[in-house]
Amino acid sequence: MKHEIPRILAHRGAIDFLPENGLRGFQFVIEKGITGFETDFRMTADGILMVMHDSDIQRTTTGSGVLETMSFEELRKVHLKNSDELIPTADELLTLFEPLDDFYLELEIKPRYGTLQPSQDGRVPRQALSVCREPSQRRLLRLHLL
Repeated sequence: MKHEIPRILAHRGAIDFLPENGLRGFQFVIEKGITGFETDFRMTADGILMVMHDSDIQRTTTGSGVLETMSFEELRKVHLKNSDELIPTADELLTLFEPLDDFYLELEIKPRYGTLQPSQDGRVPRQALSVCREPSQRRLLRLHLL
């Protein structure tokens, strides 16, 4: 199915129905036919990209603290509020989009301290762009490095 501009974007998943930035929320909007998405990534202290808007995880999870100062292992101990879902990694979210042949994904990669340097090892662009590797498919990625 070909979708033209303008697209309807699912902002942080299906936040009116399911936990913000949860995989179930993104899966829900995909099943409803939405092909445009906006979300945010933040990097843990040990370098794992997580799907999270706020630096402080308290508003959207059962935990508290600053995501960028926490390890992946620490974050795996908390759940999204009112859910048994864990905070998804970037890889887990991007896996949802792999079967789609037409989508628009707008990512904001937000730093807490100083400037994020994703080009040091290429991890951020490689993870984000890997989902857009099929040239025959209509896929568009807009990446904001804030």
